[in-house]
Amino acid sequence: MHSAIPIFIAVVAVATTPARAQSTVLKAIEPKLQPLYDCLDAKQKKASDTGGRIGGIFDWLGRR
Repeated sequence: MHSAIPIFIAVVAVATTPARAQSTVLKAIEPKLQPLYDCLDAKQKKASDTGGRIGGIFDWLGRR
């Protein structure tokens, strides 16, 4: 019986590569986006933080 550990390590290595690349890109553009975010008003910031919806999913469900 073969060990599944080498396969698991390979799967984890392949899965982490895109995450590292995405993290690198986000770290590079964050300083450029921060001034834009800082100039938004509260309603615009809430829309940005909730993925574009002004109220967010919990407001839609009637919960706060």
